[in-house]
Amino acid sequence: MTPTGKVASRTSLRLNGAALACLVQSGLKAIWGTLRLSAQAAAMRSAPLGEPPCNNTMSGCLART
Repeated sequence: MTPTGKVASRTSLRLNGAALACLVQSGLKAIWGTLRLSAQAAAMRSAPLGEPPCNNTMSGCLART
């Protein structure tokens, strides 16, 4: 193999590796997003009935007092 062919081959392998890493990372993000939504839905189902909790902001809590 010529030196140019070796460089091209290494570059191609490097690009394919980067594409695979990107694909794996996006797949993991999708899985974590699904798990987060599932956990949030489970928490909402198990929450007690009655007054809804304060918003995550301080102004939401202060408005109720």
